[in-house]
Amino acid sequence: EHAVEPLDMLRSIRRLIAPRGVLYVATPNVRCWEARFAGWAAYEPYHCSYFSPSTLTAALERTGYQVITLHTWEPLSAWLNVAVRGLLRERYATIRRAVEGDSRGRSRHRYRMAMALLTASRLGTGAALTPFRLLQQFLLKGEELVCVATPSAVDGP
Repeated sequence: EHAVEPLDMLRSIRRLIAPRGVLYVATPNVRCWEARFAGWAAYEPYHCSYFSPSTLTAALERTGYQVITLHTWEPLSAWLNVAVRGLLRERYATIRRAVEGDSRGRSRHRYRMAMALLTASRLGTGAALTPFRLLQQFLLKGEELVCVATPSAVDGP
């Protein structure tokens, strides 16, 4: 997701990887259900390319790889993160920057307490949503796209 030209990057890696080597790719899944909401954590300015299961498979095959396994993973925190970021919108980033720039530490204690509460809430929400999260993964709609590929016998173009 950080490469401006992902096919060029995959071709470069393909030239370096051993014939029986393995490529592991983990990237945000643009087809995950959370991607429909403004609060999705993967909408970041440093993410240049987005993939779905089908576009990642096509990119790998085009650049000389054979997909061995492809699945999605749904973290415990995903849905609560979407809700919090969606509700707070720009204030979320503003709060984080303010705390990071607070050299005297005045707001750090409150921030740490809020983050501890948020972490506990993420775990609880994630646990409560486990059946839903498992369905999401099964349907390849999980937030993280995970793929293992090997160099194909016949290189791509």
